Amino acid sequence: MQPKSQHAVLLLPLLLLPLAACSASGPRDTRTHAQRPFLSRDTHTTADKIVAAEVGLATVAGHEQQIPVALRYGMGTRSELYLETSPYSSVDRPEGQPDGSGWGDTTIGIRHRLRDADIFSPAYGFQMQTKLPTGRPNSGLGSGETDWFGALMATQSYYEFKTTAFYQLGILGEPDSPNSNLEHTLAVQTRKEVGPHATAFGEFVFIDENEIDRTETTLMGGLSIGLDSVTSVDLAIRVGLGDDAEDFQVLVGISRALGMLFFPDDEVKASLGR
Repeated sequence: MQPKSQHAVLLLPLLLLPLAACSASGPRDTRTHAQRPFLSRDTHTTADKIVAAEVGLATVAGHEQQIPVALRYGMGTRSELYLETSPYSSVDRPEGQPDGSGWGDTTIGIRHRLRDADIFSPAYGFQMQTKLPTGRPNSGLGSGETDWFGALMATQSYYEFKTTAFYQLGILGEPDSPNSNLEHTLAVQTRKEVGPHATAFGEFVFIDENEIDRTETTLMGGLSIGLDSVTSVDLAIRVGLGDDAEDFQVLVGISRALGMLFFPDDEVKASLGR
């Protein structure tokens, strides 16, 4: 375990990435693109000035329930600001361990796509996020510590499979200590359209927190159904491998592009056909 100030040096290259980011123009796309129920993220960002929402229900191994909610706002053609939280979480653990119900932790972050994919190279992007300890530790709803994360991702389509490789470095606060732990997350996710309005998806995730000897490996698979051009619902199952992962999770949710946060200008109206 090392002080957070030393760990933060590892995130400096990611913090400098926005300085190299270039703006680009492109067609406006108001269709929903759910980042749920993946643990990793792809390079897609919400369209400029569009607000999108995701709401779900997660049941973890029969002893934990969450209602994950996410709001995403497009800050340009390649950037988005997001907030993720669980307004209600319930934890029922064996006697002697903290349990209870209430608001969970809250994550705020930014994602930026450095380039779009083409036949020669995948799309590249990064994200920076902070987890705020809004969940009560004595109820098992959080660690009570602020965590910091930086991630890189690359997305490309292979034989109609839209596949993303993802790596994330986390600096996790340690309760009752000024030190922190490093968390490494490696993941691969893929999506494939299997019908006019249906998309099958899957994800492999490996998480390593070496300083407390914790490794977690999970597999997730599911199906998303588009109800219209701006609304989709999804159902997924996540299975844990090994002692440190939850055995079984059921995930269900809905995603929707809510519309524009500001009044559109003439260029925006033209791109929307109005």
